[in-house]
Amino acid sequence: MTVDNLIRNRSRSTSHIDPTRHETVSIPKPNDDTHEEKRTVGLKAWQRRLHELQSKPLTGCACLGDEFEEKPEHRQAILTVSTILADIPDMGFYDIVIGFRLYSRMQVFDFAKPNNLSKPEPNLIAHELRYFMAHSWAVYYAPNLERMSLDSQCPEESFVTSDYPSLPFHPAYYLCVDHDRKILVISIRGTWDVGDMLTTLASIPKPIPSDWKLPANGYAHEGVLKSVNNTWERLREPLKETIKLYPNYKVVVTGHSLGGAVAGLLTIYMKYSGISGLDDTRCVVFGPPPSLRGEILEYCDEFMLVLVNGYDFVPRMSVPALLYLMQVSAYAMDLPCWERALLFCHADSFMDFPNVPLPGPSKQDESLRLLVPGKILQLLNDKEGHMRVHKISRQYLHYLVGEETMVKDHTMSKYKENLNKVDSYFEETKFCGMIEDYLY
Repeated sequence: MTVDNLIRNRSRSTSHIDPTRHETVSIPKPNDDTHEEKRTVGLKAWQRRLHELQSKPLTGCACLGDEFEEKPEHRQAILTVSTILADIPDMGFYDIVIGFRLYSRMQVFDFAKPNNLSKPEPNLIAHELRYFMAHSWAVYYAPNLERMSLDSQCPEESFVTSDYPSLPFHPAYYLCVDHDRKILVISIRGTWDVGDMLTTLASIPKPIPSDWKLPANGYAHEGVLKSVNNTWERLREPLKETIKLYPNYKVVVTGHSLGGAVAGLLTIYMKYSGISGLDDTRCVVFGPPPSLRGEILEYCDEFMLVLVNGYDFVPRMSVPALLYLMQVSAYAMDLPCWERALLFCHADSFMDFPNVPLPGPSKQDESLRLLVPGKILQLLNDKEGHMRVHKISRQYLHYLVGEETMVKDHTMSKYKENLNKVDSYFEETKFCGMIEDYLY
């Protein structure tokens, strides 16, 4: 089936799909006797590409260098990501940017946009979300204590411990004591360098270890699971000592992007760990990637709150969605140079893209799907054009909606901007405990 046909017949071919019922668009991949051979070639190509990236920091703030190669877990990160992408031709950043643009032009999964939204949540919830967003923002500046204090609005002496190794499966974090609110805040940094990027992409589901003592079984994002184990190993003792000093303070874990996913899974572990002072741990996160699957999802609504800004692509970037996007990017690689240039510059409004092949997710791809845990709120404009917070079902995050803003919507600055639009009537710094009440 082609994109042209799928778009033209979308109302017929997707009318049976209800995002609240975890159904999928089934477009079989062509049979190919040389598939395994091509997959082996693709695996090696992506390994080579990712090895080249290891010495190139995403933000100019960290460089993995030779240390990255020396540790087996880092080589495993490259192998895991390469295995996921083995069916996709090797491509660079320029190709992926063009693929994002072409995907947004296709608008195939527009049916996954929430409609008939429920009554907006009280504006005050946005005011309190701002507090945790400030901590999620501040941790990006680790180890700059002065800047962390400025952005989190907590004095420098309130920071108990922090770590910022900038290695795969080792996200940066800090532990902070807020005496005004009587809470201990654990803030975990999102994607900052290539090591974090590989952690995010290493998204094959793995069984949650039985020694986690959870009330139900589940599968977790491999990179996030390893990150939680490494983070807890470093955080455990400082946190226990701080709880002894402030036994009546509650623990709240927060983070943005990858940090949000790690925060969520870390909260699950701590809550059921049996350690004194952690059984009432809460979690408030922003734009996390899908990280969990199984019966344990049913328990997360009680203690985890997730905010998704608009059509942020990261919470929708499960393995099937990632593969679908990469296949569109691969198709775009064969377009004439002038069409690729126009797509890259967003100067393509007059162009048409008929007969685009759509090798959609297979059943094997769908077996790798993970979901975003917790109660999910979405920042959206209402019919009057006012930015409001709405509660949505997590199934609306199954598909990557092709909006031009889907990348920009993931940035912390955009989250802050849109929360400020909702929160314009609550300028005073006041913590009303509403998020806690909301989770209950």
